[in-house]
Amino acid sequence: MNEKKEFKIEKTKLLIVEGEDERRFFNRWFIELNIEDLQVLPIGGKTKLPSELKILKKLPNFSTVQSIGILSDADDDAAAAFQSVCSALENNNLDIPQKEITKTTGNQSIAVLIFPGNGLPGSLENIFLDSEKNNPVMDCVDNYFECIKEKQRALPHAIGKAKVHTFLA
Repeated sequence: MNEKKEFKIEKTKLLIVEGEDERRFFNRWFIELNIEDLQVLPIGGKTKLPSELKILKKLPNFSTVQSIGILSDADDDAAAAFQSVCSALENNNLDIPQKEITKTTGNQSIAVLIFPGNGLPGSLENIFLDSEKNNPVMDCVDNYFECIKEKQRALPHAIGKAKVHTFLA
């Protein structure tokens, strides 16, 4: 979502995600699951959540939204990520869930999930990498990043995302 884009609410269920990679992933997954009543909204990074919620609330049809899911990466601290989402909700006068994966009971139910879940650090990419850990191609991916580390002594900050992109390439 971005003020510069022409954006409209098209469905009564919204899933707010960090970026375009997550949007593509969930849109594809929902096609596979035959879920058609959910709109995935990328916000351009978790730090933009407070301002993007403010914009979202001003959009036509916001009052027709029945439920909102917010997905965010834990990165280094799942508890801090959950608290950050809750602060963004509070700052925009939206209901705040008591804990992860628990819906609020207001006119718009709101739920928050922090990836990879269970209070662990990481991201959506970590879930993908864990699901492919027995795939022999992962040895190639790991060897590639070991070589990069050896030659350059620095790895990308978002190593999980880099590994997923390498695996998919």
